[in-house]
Amino acid sequence: GTDNLVRVTMDQGSDINWAAISVKLTIDDGAPVTCDNPGVEGTGVCKLVEFGNTDDQMWSVGDGVTVMENGNNLCSSSCSIDVTITDTREG
Repeated sequence: GTDNLVRVTMDQGSDINWAAISVKLTIDDGAPVTCDNPGVEGTGVCKLVEFGNTDDQMWSVGDGVTVMENGNNLCSSSCSIDVTITDTREG
């Protein structure tokens, strides 16, 4: 599928480069899956589409992402989605 799953907006903190961000979804307590970052055409089962200031490579306060299915049907009706965002430089 290509459904929108969830929107996440940064509301505080410092700018962070997308290259240092890892976003994982856990759907209905299943195994975590890693999403492709904005601008990456990868093989992830989910992808992130940035909104807000999309002119740079940074996630800043006020910017956000729509987490979308990337050709896979991850959530067909209602489901529970846990989003884990990791700064891969900080851990």
